Amino acid sequence: MLNTDVMQELWDRAFSSHILSVIPKECSLCVTEPLMNPSKLQKNLVQLAFEYYGFQSLYIGTAPQLAHYDQVCAPNTSLFSPCGSVVVDAGAVNSLFCWLFSCPSPP
Repeated sequence: MLNTDVMQELWDRAFSSHILSVIPKECSLCVTEPLMNPSKLQKNLVQLAFEYYGFQSLYIGTAPQLAHYDQVCAPNTSLFSPCGSVVVDAGAVNSLFCWLFSCPSPP
């Protein structure tokens, strides 16, 4: 999100007792971001998460990374090959296709 004030307003509403009832100081935060997100926007997100809300920890990843991680960590339910997968992040404006590898390194 380009405007930090708008992002803060959205997070305030989402974390409020009316919606999610989150106490940031007692939680960790996992955020997805677009591929090749500008570092300035990521820096603003980190500042907001730690300095304003006081989350305990923060993980920032792309949606394809998280989708692949979920499949690798839950092998009994995985639809993907254990060696890698193609993840499609289909959005309203654009779609991203990522090939993710998880094969062990050759000896």
